[in-house]
Amino acid sequence: MSESKNNLATSVLDIFLSRLKEQSFTIVLMLGGLYYQNKIYDTQRIKNEAELAKKDLIINELINDQIERMTIRESYLIQQRDHYVEDIITNKQ
Repeated sequence: MSESKNNLATSVLDIFLSRLKEQSFTIVLMLGGLYYQNKIYDTQRIKNEAELAKKDLIINELINDQIERMTIRESYLIQQRDHYVEDIITNKQ
């Protein structure tokens, strides 16, 4: 009984190895394709991350410029208001 199990296991292993030898070229091609796809994916991901960082930098710069312009505009309007109030007070007297 043990010998028949050994023969069965050996025959299954032999069948597996013979099929593996037959399909080895296909397996190598598939692995090559996967490696190539992974390299392209990594390259594209790095490129997209760099582009995203560049866009974030531009957006932050635009926001800071807008904040600076609004701050200058606010101080100008406050100055105008103060001048107007002072003119009203001096003209009343």
